[in-house]
Amino acid sequence: RIQRICTEAWAQGAPATQEDLAVLLGCHRSTITRDIAEMKGQGIEVITRGDVTDQGRGVSHKRTIIRMYLLGWPPTEVAKRTGHALESVERYIGPFFRVASLHVDGKGVAALCRLTKLSQGLVQEYLDLYRELTSDHVLSEPLAKRLQFFAEGLLPLGKKGGKP
Repeated sequence: RIQRICTEAWAQGAPATQEDLAVLLGCHRSTITRDIAEMKGQGIEVITRGDVTDQGRGVSHKRTIIRMYLLGWPPTEVAKRTGHALESVERYIGPFFRVASLHVDGKGVAALCRLTKLSQGLVQEYLDLYRELTSDHVLSEPLAKRLQFFAEGLLPLGKKGGKP
């Protein structure tokens, strides 16, 4: 049943998540995880959203989404291409720019956590991504421009088109 559901979801252009499968089959996500691992161990192809988007333990779509955004993709297209809801895409982009902007203004990690209400781990993840992007010869310029727009309140990311 897991394989059939995954194949049908993939054919419709929206790979199922393990959470989707757990809800559909009335079991816990850990059961789905274990069953998929066993099936893959037997050579049975099971494609979930995590396989398609390289999502896994410790892997997040933040980098992919923010990179796509910096390359000029509008959030709606980023959402469509990554299989995320627009709100999720905006939840990655907005906090990243808040952290990066405050970091550029000289705020330390503790202040960033307090001002953004984000965990230290998430702030650190955004700071690492910011450093990675500033050294990327393709993305450093779009990053600088978007940060300037963000700082000036011109970057429309919020649900109502305003500053997030």
